[in-house]
Amino acid sequence: MTFHRATGFRVRLATPDDRPRIIDAIGRMLRTRTDVEARHRWLYEENPNGAPLTFVAEDAATGEFAGVTSLFPWRITVAGREATAALAGDGFVHPRYRRRGIATALHGAARDAMQRTGIEVSFGMPRAGNVTPLSRHETCDVFEVVRYVRPVSGAGLGLPRLLDPVVRRALRPTGHGLALDELRPLDTRVDAIWERTRPDLGIATVRDAKFYDWQFRRVPDVEAATTPFVLMDAGRPFAACALERRGRRVRILDLLAPRDAWGRALAAIMAFAGDSDFIDVTLARPAAEARRMWARGFLARDANAINVMVPKASPHVEVYFDASRWFFTSI
Repeated sequence: MTFHRATGFRVRLATPDDRPRIIDAIGRMLRTRTDVEARHRWLYEENPNGAPLTFVAEDAATGEFAGVTSLFPWRITVAGREATAALAGDGFVHPRYRRRGIATALHGAARDAMQRTGIEVSFGMPRAGNVTPLSRHETCDVFEVVRYVRPVSGAGLGLPRLLDPVVRRALRPTGHGLALDELRPLDTRVDAIWERTRPDLGIATVRDAKFYDWQFRRVPDVEAATTPFVLMDAGRPFAACALERRGRRVRILDLLAPRDAWGRALAAIMAFAGDSDFIDVTLARPAAEARRMWARGFLARDANAINVMVPKASPHVEVYFDASRWFFTSI
């Protein structure tokens, strides 16, 4: 436990008794129709990588809840070896306690804990209120993730709907022999695809069957339905993906495929797109350039920075602060 005399609050590891207050804080932060209870159970209690390190700040005099942040364990591959990382998230300070250094203290406690627990790196896309507090702990915005969009209909190009049938035929591959098969529980086909894909990646989330099952099959209901698939070519699995439909847009939440199979994988997804107008995917810019997304008709749109934190005196700074090594989608 850390006591801060100047500001009159303390930071400590969360206990099971803090669960209701954490859920309340996350609900205030998200402000969406997400079932916060179900999300907490899925992310905090069912994560196959282990329980998070969650820190809470409270008023030293009254014990009133002031803020929270978490490090969610994440298995990653780093140049062929597996390491423990953390996805940083759920950072929130109650409005009445802001501008008192609480977020800075929470992130400092998290960074200190990384060293003690063997977490080599944490990463995430911080909300605006966390940018400055994180910068005080020698974090770095290492790379950008960019949303890439490809029109797949006349309307997607701004043309009249009556031209859609012609334009769709011109814009979409035939997908001959390609099919999407919905993911099975703990689908071992994903393990085989992961083993074929891993050599192509520098730093990336371990996307094995256990992870895919948890991340995409068992994720609680959110504002749009997520469906994971195994991609088939002439009946053989060659890639995996998770897709989300939002109106007339198909979003690729993840695409697991060897680099030389990306063209076929994208063709299979485009053939599956139905009456959608757009397909989009979010990728680390270096990974997108290596996969020639521009040549595949995907146009860069909005971008966000991924912030990276390593423990003090880490021997891995050079590796994790190298943007060219990261493969990153929306997870």
